[in-house]
Amino acid sequence: MDALQEFEEPVFKYQQTGILKKNIAGILDTIVIFIIADLLATLVIPVGFLGPYLNSVKIALYYLIVFILYRLVSISFLSSTIGMRLLRCQYMHEGNLKLTTKEKILAALMVYINGIRMYNLK
Repeated sequence: MDALQEFEEPVFKYQQTGILKKNIAGILDTIVIFIIADLLATLVIPVGFLGPYLNSVKIALYYLIVFILYRLVSISFLSSTIGMRLLRCQYMHEGNLKLTTKEKILAALMVYINGIRMYNLK
C-alpha cells in the first residue's frame, strides 16, 4: 500500500475559491476603488488643479493608477484585497504556500500567474 501513496491526491489545508466568490470579491474591490479614487479627487487633490485635466482618457488613466496602487499596497501587505478579506479569501501559490514578494507584485498586476490562485481561509 505504501507504494501507491505517491499517486494519491495531496491533501491541502485550504480549498480553492469558487467563481462566484471571486466575482463578488471583484465587485467589492471595484466599489472600494471608486470610493478611494473619489475621496482622493475631492479631499486631497485641489479642484483647480484637476480642471484642465478633466477629459475621459485622463479620468480613465486616473482610475487605472488608483486601481494598480490599491492592489499593490493591499496584496503586498495583506496578501489579499479588502473584498477578498471580507469574503475570507487569500492569494496563495499552488500547494497552499504563501506568496513571495515577487509573486505578490505580479499578482497585483496580473490576476493569475505562475500557479497563484485564490483560496478560502478557514
